[in-house]
Amino acid sequence: MAGYTAETYIEKKDALLTKCLRLTEDIYSGVGGDPEALPGLLDLRMETIKELETLDADAGAAKDACPEEAANAFDSKLRLILSLDERIEGAVRGAQRELLGSIRSNMMERKFTGYSAAMDSDKGRYLNEKQ
Repeated sequence: MAGYTAETYIEKKDALLTKCLRLTEDIYSGVGGDPEALPGLLDLRMETIKELETLDADAGAAKDACPEEAANAFDSKLRLILSLDERIEGAVRGAQRELLGSIRSNMMERKFTGYSAAMDSDKGRYLNEKQ
């Protein structure tokens, strides 16, 4: 899709950055909530990023003719997306720590339950031997 004008380039890039920002916000809210939706959201976000890369590669002169205020608006959206990415990373690491703690706790409970079950079965066996 070569042959962009500055106006169409600005409109298209703004729409794609807004879509990417919305998807990033959905991913951030989904980290602690619905993890099943995350793979689909991540795929959509990657497609949007590829569209942005293609747009920038095909824009040529339209990209260079972009007014400074539009470029500043794009930069601020990108900074916001990157900030959300850092928050997503922190939230994912926190969720991982919670999950690992839960797994460790569960393993300890299983070990304790396994010891008590072994003691209970021994008591029953001794009773059966006396008969």
